[in-house]
Amino acid sequence: MKEHIKEYTSQANQEPNKPETKETTITPVFSFFKRPITNSNPIKDITLIDAYKAITSDYYKLQTELANQGYLTFLDTGDKKPYSQIKTSQFDYCTFSGTFSQRADKSLINHSGLYCLDSDHVHHARELINQIICIDDPYFEVELCFRSMSYFGVKWVISLKNPQPDQEHTTTYKGLQSYIKQKYNIETDNTSEVSRACFLSHDPKAFINPKYLI
Repeated sequence: MKEHIKEYTSQANQEPNKPETKETTITPVFSFFKRPITNSNPIKDITLIDAYKAITSDYYKLQTELANQGYLTFLDTGDKKPYSQIKTSQFDYCTFSGTFSQRADKSLINHSGLYCLDSDHVHHARELINQIICIDDPYFEVELCFRSMSYFGVKWVISLKNPQPDQEHTTTYKGLQSYIKQKYNIETDNTSEVSRACFLSHDPKAFINPKYLI
């Protein structure tokens, strides 16, 4: 043990002014699709920063306000058609879990390491967002979180802290869903496909992991 300590001390003395190495943040890349939802061909690849800037800008503001009105009408009358029409025709979307040649599981090019969760029918979305972004979990990290177009849902994108090689997406998603329900009592939907679409809506208070802003 003394020899090991002596060897370490000797090496440290040889490089007293060695600069610290900063950890590089890997930026995930995924596919972006123009509206409507029936368009299955991506136009480009984007990053979380790109999505965050689009969400927090006014680009989707008008559509989001109309969608919220449509959802309130649905809650009042039970008619969901106006909301669904706005949702599927007026919003661009992305596939957070990877890049694709077409939006289909079999057309996956590269997995991004991201998993997109959706908590629907939430009456206090801001409170849930505040809960989510304060999570400090040993297994996953919250990368992006924003209010959905209805104002009654929360979209959140997470990554695994210690991903395993060749990890199967659907199995991992279902495991995360169960784990989050048990540990944090947060419900998420069952859409586990790797090619799941996530609409980009307006939320000026959206959260992005600060590491991407450095």
